[in-house]
Amino acid sequence: MAKEVLLTIKYVFAGIAVADYDPALAWYTRFFGRSPDVIVTENECMWQVAEAAWVYVVGDSSHTAFPLLLRSREEREMSESISADMPAVLRVAAGADREGESRGLGISTIAFKVSTPTTSDPFILENTFLAKGGPARHLHYDQDEWFYVLEGEFQFEVGTERFRLQPGDSLLAPRQVPHVWAFVGEAHGRILVAFFPAGKMEAFFREVTKANAMPPQDPGVWRAHGMELLGPPLPVE
Repeated sequence: MAKEVLLTIKYVFAGIAVADYDPALAWYTRFFGRSPDVIVTENECMWQVAEAAWVYVVGDSSHTAFPLLLRSREEREMSESISADMPAVLRVAAGADREGESRGLGISTIAFKVSTPTTSDPFILENTFLAKGGPARHLHYDQDEWFYVLEGEFQFEVGTERFRLQPGDSLLAPRQVPHVWAFVGEAHGRILVAFFPAGKMEAFFREVTKANAMPPQDPGVWRAHGMELLGPPLPVE
């Protein structure tokens, strides 16, 4: 039996350099649910996320890196709430579902990659398309939805803007903004979809995949999971 090691993190300071400060400020304000706790300068700000933990955002295009997602609690003991069936580190093989399940949506399959027992943490899935198409036009009341294309070509409409994404491209659809998207390429398509926070999205996909079909055009089903159904799927040729 492996020996349990207790690690306590007392102080955290995370610095995030961004190329476009104003859009980043708006995004992190939504992410943390409030305005910055400290305005340092016109392009620097800070959030206190725990008693001794701060997130610092600065507009500096010469030092930008990948976006940073943080989860904070008042006490950070790594073994505090980790159970035997929810390890701290979990490898999920390529194309696999973290629970070993097969989840179908008719023209596509999904695999849970990051799921969580709480609705305030991220939820991430991989969506593999076997034919062209996508979900109905909708919006999320409380979730930002992030997409990263792994394979194939995808068409998006977010608000009044249109985008065509290729492998390696990503897109953020903010909460409360109508959006619709579809796989429009040939052969297969694969895309990562992340929800921040998870809300009821994991429950939604557990429910709709029972029928192995695209989510029904039933406004009540969408509304029960924190979304509003706004129209049909994106037409594809």
